[in-house]
Amino acid sequence: MGVGHFTYSVAIRTLGTNVEVLKRELQSLVCQTVQPEKVIIYIAEKYERPSFQIGKEEYVWVRKGMVAQRALEYREIDSDVVLMLDDDVELATDSAERMLKAMEEHGADCVAADTFKNQEMTLRQKLLAFISNGVYVRGDDGWAFKQNRDGGFSFNGDPQKQFCWTETFAGPCWMVKKTALKSVHLEDELWLDRMGFSYGDDAVESYKFFVNGFKCGVLYDSGVKNLDAKTSSGVYHKTERKFYTRSYGMFATWWRMIYTSRDKQWLSALLFGLKAWWQLNLHIMLGIVKLNAKIPYNYMKGLKNAWAFVHSDEFKAIPPYIIGDLSRKENEHESS
Repeated sequence: MGVGHFTYSVAIRTLGTNVEVLKRELQSLVCQTVQPEKVIIYIAEKYERPSFQIGKEEYVWVRKGMVAQRALEYREIDSDVVLMLDDDVELATDSAERMLKAMEEHGADCVAADTFKNQEMTLRQKLLAFISNGVYVRGDDGWAFKQNRDGGFSFNGDPQKQFCWTETFAGPCWMVKKTALKSVHLEDELWLDRMGFSYGDDAVESYKFFVNGFKCGVLYDSGVKNLDAKTSSGVYHKTERKFYTRSYGMFATWWRMIYTSRDKQWLSALLFGLKAWWQLNLHIMLGIVKLNAKIPYNYMKGLKNAWAFVHSDEFKAIPPYIIGDLSRKENEHESS
């Protein structure tokens, strides 16, 4: 079923390990006012199918990986639109209907739910995000998120409209036209999975739509709730390797998304260099506080190895981020 001219199906990526959270998600899909044509659960190979059956969901086993479980052929889906879900969100009864209506009314190719609600962060949280990652708040300019030259992003701190255009968006819940999904070749970003924990995969995937001329927006009143299962990230954040993975991912994703795809490369390099220098100082201070020299060492090692990777034959063989005649359109989208 669908709204207007669009039909939709659901694609969920999961390991199937947090069964109670997945069950809540599937129950919310069963209750949608506009029912999907199909619900396909793309579960990683060697993981067991949960024992329950909530609705009409079907399981398809695919290669494990945050990108590998999303950059698929989707041969099982014939709908106009695909609702892409992680396995830890819960939808209001009319969430899919709201997103479909926004897509049709605004002529969008992608509509993402506002799952993390950055604008609701406390002042302390906003300051911490700025100090640690360079993420900052903007006044309402009709745009939800903007991708910065240093690899970070800024967000609308007081959106006055329920739908805003965006340059990037979070990955737990988003709706995309299948034609757009096939056009951007997300399979070219499978290199992200080599890090073990795909740092920055949502940003690389979502920004790719924008730079290739597709119209993306964020719906602030989608009714989607993030249950935050943290099935893999919880383990990752408890290890020292996170300092290596973050700096490696920070550099490699910036190089792919920003340095190779935007003009004024010197400016992008300068801003990233300043960010990397600032974060090095933070890691040195943290290493002193924790009496652990591996913290700044792993940070520097990550940058060094990422530099080597982006200059390797393997990385150079990846097709360009901006794809052929899907060259980037200027910001011509009206803030409606």
